[in-house]
Amino acid sequence: MTVVRQIFPLWRDSSVSCMRNNHRISSLLCDPQEGYLQSLEVSNLYLYDSVLMLANAFYRKLEDRKWHSMASLNCIRKSTKPWNGGWSMLETIQKGRITGLTGIMDFMDNGSNSHVQFEILGTSFSETFGKDIKRSTSFSLLSSAAQEEINVANCNFHPAMETNVETCC
Repeated sequence: MTVVRQIFPLWRDSSVSCMRNNHRISSLLCDPQEGYLQSLEVSNLYLYDSVLMLANAFYRKLEDRKWHSMASLNCIRKSTKPWNGGWSMLETIQKGRITGLTGIMDFMDNGSNSHVQFEILGTSFSETFGKDIKRSTSFSLLSSAAQEEINVANCNFHPAMETNVETCC
């Protein structure tokens, strides 16, 4: 079995990093006054970062004079027309960049987070050594050569895992 999982590698400046379950997490989570943050799962961290990215986009749009001239939405009336500001808001989100609980979050032209990194683990079993897990390689979305080499199209996503893990046959 081959496993592709998302990793959170160490930052170059080790004085501002924090480790949990052998994964680097934002130094914001290391503050002892914020102990409840230590128990958050990775999916919750991404949810927090997504809301932070959206709030950042709204803030930037509110600074834009054109944004104020758009008609407001009224969701109660049945004759409500589509909101014309949607595409503009999407572009603002895609151009955004924040540092959240999972690290830096921004988007490439294809819509993926450019700072996401993955590692490929291979498992084997032998009667002599038992079950063995080896790290085959790691790659990020920034390296397009790695994307071409690694085909993970036929993988099944397992949302119940603590980290984003996909298994491939």
